[in-house]
Amino acid sequence: MTTQYTNFQTLLDTMQRDIRTEIDGDGIVIKTNPHKYTITRRVLGSWELITLSQYRNSEDLILVETSGCAFTVSRWCPSFTISEQITRNIQMEKSGRLYVMMPLAIMQHFADQKKVNAFDICEMIVEQNPAWVNRLFDNETSYCLNDLKHDFVGLIANDEYFVPRI
Repeated sequence: MTTQYTNFQTLLDTMQRDIRTEIDGDGIVIKTNPHKYTITRRVLGSWELITLSQYRNSEDLILVETSGCAFTVSRWCPSFTISEQITRNIQMEKSGRLYVMMPLAIMQHFADQKKVNAFDICEMIVEQNPAWVNRLFDNETSYCLNDLKHDFVGLIANDEYFVPRI
């Protein structure tokens, strides 16, 4: 029987309910939940299958796994939002890919103007232009470096007459 979860809170409540106390070979009492729970969520425009499980024998940590990343979060954290963490991980990965693709001189020029580092410029582009970034990293299409530079400069300059090539 598969349970369909519509939100993380219901899923986390079920995880908490399913915890059981066991004694390991050394006589240590541990609280464990061997089950994995899945939920499908839309993250940055794409559907993601998210799997949650208890991290090893820690009753506090939850292992979150998606197609592109895995991380742990504390179930007691007051700012606990799995969706935000997944979104942030995806944005960081895309920012890193953009940073590697762009010539450093162009990024550094705009970074100096805005008094940030070059990676922060890439993060700004990813956060403010998710549709463009998704088109850029679409694995079915390749673009020339001149198109990438043209779009990058137009996006970071917020040019009102800018028309992207990508």
